[in-house]
Amino acid sequence: MSNAKNATTDAAASKESHSDAKATANAAAAHTRPQPVDRAYYEKKIDKLSEEIKGLQAKVHDLNEKIHGKSEGKDEFLRKRDLLKQQMDEQQKLVSDLETKRSKTQDGIHSKQTEGRQLRAELSSMQKKLGFSTEDQIDDKIAEIEYRMHTESLDLKKEKELIDGTKALVQKKDRVQNYYFAPTAQKKKGKHNKQGASQAAFKHGLDTLQLFSDMKVDAPKNRDDVPKCLEDLNKRLGEYKDLQKVEYENRQKRREAREAAAKAAAEQADETAKQAETTEVTA
Repeated sequence: MSNAKNATTDAAASKESHSDAKATANAAAAHTRPQPVDRAYYEKKIDKLSEEIKGLQAKVHDLNEKIHGKSEGKDEFLRKRDLLKQQMDEQQKLVSDLETKRSKTQDGIHSKQTEGRQLRAELSSMQKKLGFSTEDQIDDKIAEIEYRMHTESLDLKKEKELIDGTKALVQKKDRVQNYYFAPTAQKKKGKHNKQGASQAAFKHGLDTLQLFSDMKVDAPKNRDDVPKCLEDLNKRLGEYKDLQKVEYENRQKRREAREAAAKAAAEQADETAKQAETTEVTA
């Protein structure tokens, strides 16, 4: 009986122990099982992040638009700068061309001056060799020789010397007529009537002829040519004044163009600097 009682006690204890183990297992299983997800919480959080992302994307878009606008302004500035540079280069080329023409003109003037000095030196040398500078001087010397031949008793040798001298003087007179037009030559008096005096040929010095040649005007041959010569000279003077006026106006235009280009470049540079500062402040 005692054994039966013990067996019953053991069976009860075993059953109780089994119940405790099962309860422990159930508790452990309940602890390790995943909890249900709070979808509303996470969806709300995702929506908030999406709104923040959209806001950042909008800011990025605005910045890109500003950068693009600044880039377009820079391209326009560069285009205008290149255009102004091209205009300045053209003006500089025009100035260089005018400087070249002026240099050539000055060289031509110097050449003419040198040529004139050489001609004057040659004339001076010729005058010294001839011993006479006017036809009247030669005529006076020939008349003196002829007077001696008619009034003095000369031997054949002396007479021959005087005749040879007369021939030499005639040759010199021809050379004076061909190469030297003495500005101080005196007209013989009493040989011309009023009409003949108006048609008498003028005798010009080489310097005077050179001046007329430089002016591209024919030197007057006699008094009848003087009115036409004065008219041509006045015409050339008017043309020269017109050229001076045109040259002055061209210089004024070139100066104004340079000043305008420099002013525009400075204003554009200031505008670009201001835009750059604004961009930096915005960034």
